[in-house]
Amino acid sequence: TAVAYSRGDLLKISAANVATLATDPADWDVICALNYTAEQSTAAADGGIEIAVFKTGEFDVSQIKLGGVNLTPAQYDAARGRANHLNVELRKVV
Repeated sequence: TAVAYSRGDLLKISAANVATLATDPADWDVICALNYTAEQSTAAADGGIEIAVFKTGEFDVSQIKLGGVNLTPAQYDAARGRANHLNVELRKVV
């Protein structure tokens, strides 16, 4: 895949069960569980190995990312709105 993934990245999962980086905080399916270099993600895909993801649980929204970049406070509500439909809780931790 030649794509690096960061822990906390929002990911889309295709009908073919392939993960890609989400580009919209309101449109995602799972959260990346670990950091993967481009080489590691490519080796996993080539070997038919799925990367580790979170699909349920509670998370600090300030640690959630799009393409390796933390969400901005203006993006939090969009991500949290989607999370409500996925059995994921994105909390604002103070």
